[in-house]
Amino acid sequence: MDYGRFFSQVALRREPSAVSTLRDKAADEETPVILLSWGLPNPSLFPIQDATVTLKNGEKLIIGKELMVKALQYSSTKGFPPLVQQLQQLTEDLHQPPRMCERGVLVTIGSINALSMAGNMLLNPGDPIIVQEPLFGEIISALLPYGPKLIPAATDDEGIVPSLLRETLARCGDCPAKVMYVNPTGNNPTGVSMSEARLREIYDIACEYNIIILEDDPYYFINFVEDLPTSFLKLDTEGRVLRFDSFSKTVSAGIRLGYVTGPQPLIDIMTLDIMSSAGYASTLAQVVVSELLNKWGHQGYLNHVYSLREEYRKKRDVMQKAAEKHLAGIYFYHVLLQVLGLEDTQRLINEAASRVGVVAMPGCYFVVRREEPCPYIRVTYSVASPEEVDRAFYLLAEIIREEKLQSKKK
Repeated sequence: MDYGRFFSQVALRREPSAVSTLRDKAADEETPVILLSWGLPNPSLFPIQDATVTLKNGEKLIIGKELMVKALQYSSTKGFPPLVQQLQQLTEDLHQPPRMCERGVLVTIGSINALSMAGNMLLNPGDPIIVQEPLFGEIISALLPYGPKLIPAATDDEGIVPSLLRETLARCGDCPAKVMYVNPTGNNPTGVSMSEARLREIYDIACEYNIIILEDDPYYFINFVEDLPTSFLKLDTEGRVLRFDSFSKTVSAGIRLGYVTGPQPLIDIMTLDIMSSAGYASTLAQVVVSELLNKWGHQGYLNHVYSLREEYRKKRDVMQKAAEKHLAGIYFYHVLLQVLGLEDTQRLINEAASRVGVVAMPGCYFVVRREEPCPYIRVTYSVASPEEVDRAFYLLAEIIREEKLQSKKK
């Protein structure tokens, strides 16, 4: 596949850093070399010697002196080599992508960082990009600096609607979209997951219109179906999928690690991006995750994420019951409330809800045209206790009733 037409002017101007290229080569060397090439800090002067991390079940991760030196020293732009190998194997085991040997894996500073780099690589000012709507507001913020034209793709209870996607693409006319953003599993904020049949329809349309798919899947493991879902990556016979995974939901948000898998030419450009900006994701964080995966193994990691899924399922059910108890007549789906009879929820949430001690998000944060009225509220169940959820929904019900009364008086 020829990727030349997809690259932005910025991407085409990128060149590798000579220093970082040498450093990456040295990091990948299996035999010791004498380094006279750049100013590595002397590891004997590092103030941290070793570390022990205690897991929730009481087991220990031991980061000894030799490994700690690697964790504290400059490392490879692509990622801590043992972790990169683990992620490649995990991806092969979970997704069985066609022609994996033609794909690369890049460790990133979370998935938003990776999506921002993808936007930098693929979008010139004015370029159209199709985005699944509603979508997480941070995605919009990550893409807007590159000046694209965000074109919302209509969705139903299975995700992007293929027939409406075709109509949207047809309207692009002489400036066809070359990129599409999709959050296929547990969409934020609707919670919708695409079926395999729907994925295949969308993938076929992407092939027909020659579109790169940005598959952002942070909730791949945290969904409420029995089996792990099919991914666009698994279907990608043509090399047009960039897949973004994250450890934020499965290990820790603060550890700031994600990874992107995709065709090697695209991964190469993204590597040049991170090489000239952040350098690479925190090696210490990568070492901790790598050692965690070593201890757990593939099945142990899956057991961990399955246990998370069950805990979040219980919390979801608590919120569902609270919604049924306090918000009768208000449409509730997963984490999305539609306030029937109210045109917009911004003032309700930003002023009234804050006043009574409830923090939620107005629905306009999750659509492309944020200036237009939106009757939705996004809520989450991950942290609040059952008692807090019940209290919050009672208060929301009260202020919604007050807001409706005020609206009728106007």
